[in-house]
Amino acid sequence: MDLYGKRLWLESANVKIPANSSSILYVIGKEKLKNYDKKDLVLKCSLKKTDSQDLIYKNFYYFVKPKDLNLKKPEIIITEGLCKSLQCFTIKSDVVVKNVFISIPGMSVNFSDNYFDLLPGQSRTIYLPKMNFISSLDKKLVIKSLIDTY
Repeated sequence: MDLYGKRLWLESANVKIPANSSSILYVIGKEKLKNYDKKDLVLKCSLKKTDSQDLIYKNFYYFVKPKDLNLKKPEIIITEGLCKSLQCFTIKSDVVVKNVFISIPGMSVNFSDNYFDLLPGQSRTIYLPKMNFISSLDKKLVIKSLIDTY
């Protein structure tokens, strides 16, 4: 996909993975990339169970070094809420956000998830520890990413 979330192609393959093994499961030919600027691409790979489609593993691959990506300033939407009796918030973006870092100035909070990549249109729900409740959380959150470093 490109950094705006446009799917450029989709491929899938059924694979069998022996226990305690490591091997190449799938190869994408270079010809698939020849019409695209590698600075604008991210490859999303996922491994799912065949019978249930349960997600086992997912990862993103970039074709250039992070500093060379054509990242754009994201518009991040924060939605505050309560999830499973814990305070939480959900973030969503219009473009790829590389290396999301979440903080609250003046506070040391161990969020359930931090320092991750967010794809366009994908949402990520973050939980606060049980003993923390922060009023007006969405106004106190500071979300930075790689684009904010240059």
